[in-house]
Amino acid sequence: MDTEPITDSIKAAISAGYKRILFDNVNEAVYFDHIRKIHRIVRQINDYSVSYVYLTSAQNGQETYEAYCLEQNIEPVIKISCISVFENVMKENLSVFYRDTKHPKIEYLIQKKSKLFCCLNKQLREHRARIFYKILDDNFLEKTYSSFEYGLDVIQRLSGLSEYKRMWKLFTRYQDIFPLRLNVPDDRYNPIDVRLEDLTYHSDSYFSLVTETLFFQDHNDFFPFIDAGDSVFLTEKTFRPIALKHPFILASRPFSLQYLKKLGYKTFSPLIDESYDSELDDHLRLEMIWKEVLRLCDFTDDQWIEWQTNIKDILDHNYRVLMEKTQYRLDQTGV
Repeated sequence: MDTEPITDSIKAAISAGYKRILFDNVNEAVYFDHIRKIHRIVRQINDYSVSYVYLTSAQNGQETYEAYCLEQNIEPVIKISCISVFENVMKENLSVFYRDTKHPKIEYLIQKKSKLFCCLNKQLREHRARIFYKILDDNFLEKTYSSFEYGLDVIQRLSGLSEYKRMWKLFTRYQDIFPLRLNVPDDRYNPIDVRLEDLTYHSDSYFSLVTETLFFQDHNDFFPFIDAGDSVFLTEKTFRPIALKHPFILASRPFSLQYLKKLGYKTFSPLIDESYDSELDDHLRLEMIWKEVLRLCDFTDDQWIEWQTNIKDILDHNYRVLMEKTQYRLDQTGV
């Protein structure tokens, strides 16, 4: 909607006695284009006797908003309410899966797997393209459950960008596989539910390489960009391996694992080197992640069995946290 009709409707609501105005983006991170528009609306209304609240599932929504206001030298005029929506989404969807399929409770089986890791990529993002390039370049495609949901018609513009010429050349060699699809058949546009094939991908591989929605902060002229600042945004992509008892490496914004710990979950250090989580340089963080992937993928069968044995208690703990959680409110702002 245009700003003016939104402003008029809010003014009418305030006149009718409403004291709290909610801007609902609860399924997404803190988007700065939203913030700019809300600020315009609030200034036009010019009534600060009511509370203006932006709903988000960014783990650090209030901090991200305050940093934006400080950088722009503007006065904060709204409050941020953070809700861990996708924890609830994954818990509920797993419960539906159990109910509809009569599937027994998921157990973590310590055994030799046929694939090294699982890496599912749907929407086009720069970090996903770079990681899939590494999967191809290091000859991991046949050793993993990996997807890349884009045809060459989408990524052919890479050929004109010097930084991506090697990526384009390699993708061209594999042109017959695109789009490489695993868990998104025609009836599953947005794979936030749980299906039997998900269990196969996770139970038959040693770990997940989760490529979250947000990774790079700087804008790139080719890849779609989300202007979300330092938002730490944990979606069903992160909570799916938790629900399916699968260890994971998280390709996301810095400190994502720290926020996961705040939710009550355990991560996998020292069984997985998670030093990448505190690296602010996006490109270096990606290289650190891939270095750890390579280290794990060099394990012998005996090493994998020992690693699985040591990691099982963490997986069981995280599953219990997910399935027993009832509170998803992250902030204590009183809004």
